[in-house]
Amino acid sequence: MQPGADGIEKRRKNIVDKTWNWVNQVHGNHVVLVNSSAQSRGETGDALVSDDPGSCLSVLVADCVPLGLGSKEGIFAAVHAGWRGVVSGIIQKTADVMRQLGASEIAAFLGPAIHSECYEFGSPYINRMVAVFGQEVLVSTRWGTVGLDLPLVVKTALGRADIELLAQSFHCTACSGEYFSHRAGGDKQRQAFVVWRT
Repeated sequence: MQPGADGIEKRRKNIVDKTWNWVNQVHGNHVVLVNSSAQSRGETGDALVSDDPGSCLSVLVADCVPLGLGSKEGIFAAVHAGWRGVVSGIIQKTADVMRQLGASEIAAFLGPAIHSECYEFGSPYINRMVAVFGQEVLVSTRWGTVGLDLPLVVKTALGRADIELLAQSFHCTACSGEYFSHRAGGDKQRQAFVVWRT
């Protein structure tokens, strides 16, 4: 039985008692700005940026990379980083919005995501990924087919956006058994990745 709206709100408050914001994720490059007067309850986008200490930002993932960004000026972001979004510039656009708000140095944390040994990557897109990110992002899966190293794709995009990687989860959503995975199990559920200021 799924919890109703009241139950979901209670769960959110148990995680962090702030104003929750989220987006309708479409694997694109639109960044939603959140502040004390502009909240997001499902606006279309794949990243949220805020400087509001009363807000938290969330994205849902089940194999894509959840990415948290922050700066010493208190500007922070949550990014849904699938390969389509990264190719279309979601990480660079998020960094640009943060810098427009006054962020200087930006640091990143990569959450749990599918790893290359479990991520078979279809041939129609292989040349595109190599052209944008280099041959090294293509590897072999554990069953010998072409795989994509999505965390490496994201780290490459972070470097190009002049964002420092501070920490990374090394859990694979597909094979760890601890996370929902669309590719491994066809799961409909998602992990919520939440970013806020302390």
